[in-house]
Amino acid sequence: MSLFLLIKYDKLYSDVQNSKLKTNLKIAILILMSGILLGENTLSLEDNGDGTWNVNFESDVAIGYFQFELDNAIIVNALGGDAIDFGFMVFPAQLTVFGYGSLIGTSIPAGSGTLLVMEILEDPVFTGLSGVYVENEINNEIDDFTYFVEGCITQDACNWLPYASDDDGSCTYAEEDYDCDGNCIVETDCADECGGSAVEDECGVCEGVGIPIGDCDCNGNINDCAGECGGTAVIDECGDCGGDGADVLCEDGNYECDVSECESTGGWDGDACTMLINTVHLTTSGNVLFNSDTPIAGFQMEVDGGVSILSAGGGMAGDAGFMISANSNTVLGFSLTGATIE
Repeated sequence: MSLFLLIKYDKLYSDVQNSKLKTNLKIAILILMSGILLGENTLSLEDNGDGTWNVNFESDVAIGYFQFELDNAIIVNALGGDAIDFGFMVFPAQLTVFGYGSLIGTSIPAGSGTLLVMEILEDPVFTGLSGVYVENEINNEIDDFTYFVEGCITQDACNWLPYASDDDGSCTYAEEDYDCDGNCIVETDCADECGGSAVEDECGVCEGVGIPIGDCDCNGNINDCAGECGGTAVIDECGDCGGDGADVLCEDGNYECDVSECESTGGWDGDACTMLINTVHLTTSGNVLFNSDTPIAGFQMEVDGGVSILSAGGGMAGDAGFMISANSNTVLGFSLTGATIE
């Protein structure tokens, strides 16, 4: 638009001979162009980061008076800016600032710049200016003067600008489960993932499968035949859990689990009374069975097969008061009183 006006101006200027008319055209065009270039009449804010703020302005006419209110802040002091430079009488009244220029014959020229530098105390967070009122140099109100700052106006956004008046679409937000500084704000799981769902299994392993099928605990143990986790009981050759194995002595000298398994007829059923007369039998549990047709006044026997005797006693010999002694493979028993085993 400015190029269009200049072209028109040049044409008009070339066609106009009267110098006074030329001057008036120059002034009119300059005024029109200044209004286009300056744009809206606004006040805005700029945080200096040290407790002071710049109140900036854009105005298409000279400013002779201004006032505005601070939202959620009080002004402590007016430190500088065009208002001070052009000799305005500035009155900071806690929540409201007044600036008089026209009353003392001064004004701030049209244009843009820093109207005022002010020191403030926020209460709790400075949210901008309101009640903006501005007059020109002849004390007429400039009707379209507004407070205008673009920024993010959403309070829960990470880049919320408390003193913004108009949203510019720049709001950014924290990732789910995190705050704006990247800190996790929910529970972390066992894999240290923020908001994750990983859990420890019964063995204390993160995302583990727990006790493997067939095991009875987290250490790899299994149940023995008696149902004890990690136990040592096993099923013997006769199918008994924790049993002594084959302990039925057959006629041929072999041991079987049951008398019915003996090859010869009339096999032994494991009862001492059905043993052959005048024989003894050592069971796998260490009991010595006997069947005798005469009273026994003493006995001596050796244990074969690489078995070691740890101790000996009890039984019918003990009941009869026999003296019993034993070494690693021999047992001796007798009575000092003449007692016998019937």
